[in-house]
Amino acid sequence: MVNLRCPVCAGALEKRAGAYLCPKNHSFDIAKSGYVNLLLNSSQGHHGDDKLMVRARRDFLDKGYYDRFIAAVADAAAEFTPPEATVLDAGCGEGIYSLAVLRAIEKAGKHGELLGVDISKTALQYASKRSPDFTLCVASCAHLPVEDGSVDEVLNICSPFASICGNSKRSSTTRRATTRPRRLRLRASRSSKRAKCAISFIYPVMRIFYLCSA
Repeated sequence: MVNLRCPVCAGALEKRAGAYLCPKNHSFDIAKSGYVNLLLNSSQGHHGDDKLMVRARRDFLDKGYYDRFIAAVADAAAEFTPPEATVLDAGCGEGIYSLAVLRAIEKAGKHGELLGVDISKTALQYASKRSPDFTLCVASCAHLPVEDGSVDEVLNICSPFASICGNSKRSSTTRRATTRPRRLRLRASRSSKRAKCAISFIYPVMRIFYLCSA
């Protein structure tokens, strides 16, 4: 189960009719396209990729140039997940990797729940069209609005990411949101430890691929 945190007070968010609400009554509406905006001060300027950038990346990836790589990532992610898995795609973009991972988990006979986080509203609007099974929220990877111990596996591809530190058998004490990057703790399990090591190499490798294809 995806456990989101309030970006204001770090309290647990509960999904209610059309919104997420924390115990201190901070409320965050769910957009028509299905995402929730948990980025503080999001109205001040543009954040993340704009429509032209997102559309260009979607069109490029939909041509199949990275299909073999996407399949390899999805198979690896599915292998490392437990039978009931919560996967966080930090910097999910338009969701092509998210969907591949979710389908690979299902193909392996497991049940997966996927949370996609991106700082771009436009990217999440595109991601929502790929699958109704995603939970999507606008947020920064430096301040992930996710409770410690609630995630089994983290996927991070071509997105700056410095918020994962390790595994924890229980959620750490809830902290107030700060300007310092937050380090997320994974749910403790052998598979999540292996997954952390396996997935961590993807960002530098993909960065090289993008530089070569530019």
